Amino acid sequence: MSKQHLLIIEDDPIIAADLRTRLERAGYGTRYAFDGETGITLVRDQLPDGILLDINLGQGIDGIETAQRIRGYAPDVPIVYLTSNNDAHTFGRARATKPQGFLSKPFRGADLLYTVALVLDRHEPRPASAAGPGAGSEGHVVLRQGDRNVKVPLKEILVVEANDYCCRVTLAEEVKTVGMTLKKFTSLLPSPPFVRVHRSYVVNFDYVTALSEGNVHLENFKVPVARGKRAEVRRLFDGK
Repeated sequence: MSKQHLLIIEDDPIIAADLRTRLERAGYGTRYAFDGETGITLVRDQLPDGILLDINLGQGIDGIETAQRIRGYAPDVPIVYLTSNNDAHTFGRARATKPQGFLSKPFRGADLLYTVALVLDRHEPRPASAAGPGAGSEGHVVLRQGDRNVKVPLKEILVVEANDYCCRVTLAEEVKTVGMTLKKFTSLLPSPPFVRVHRSYVVNFDYVTALSEGNVHLENFKVPVARGKRAEVRRLFDGK
């Protein structure tokens, strides 16, 4: 299973360090920012799987405004607020940003880990089209590109390659970078024709033209096939 990565935006360095320690011991990757502007920059650079966000950041914009700005170009990223302020006005402002959870300070370690696990489980991506198993390359996926959602027909996708915490999506005429892991992106695709042939590659089998030792060939691409996937790939190719 791919490691999930969380961004912590918390102005108290002691609390931030405690959060990082607890989360990393539980198997999560973490990054952190001590203010909202830095947190926004980190989200733009690399979309996390989830964000733990202090409402009462010490300087600059507060956590709620930070969330509003993040929602402008990453509307689906899960946000869990951290707060010691439970008044109705603050809750109303925070609720308007559609967070996935609240943790009141001080919180227990178990509460933190259970909340994070449930939030991430609920926000596993789902197919963005009506395509389902056996539906072929009909339908589309919606990809976030900068400040826009772009609809990409499935039949135009040739290869998807893992690139750190992002994916390189090779289309018939261009390449797009998508801010999600290969595991998440694969969950958006119908199988067949999309097949994960390697830990770092998914291919559209409709475009596979040949097999060679340890590789599949698609038009001008040669993609490696993991040893444990070769029998499955051979069966799929022979059945085309």
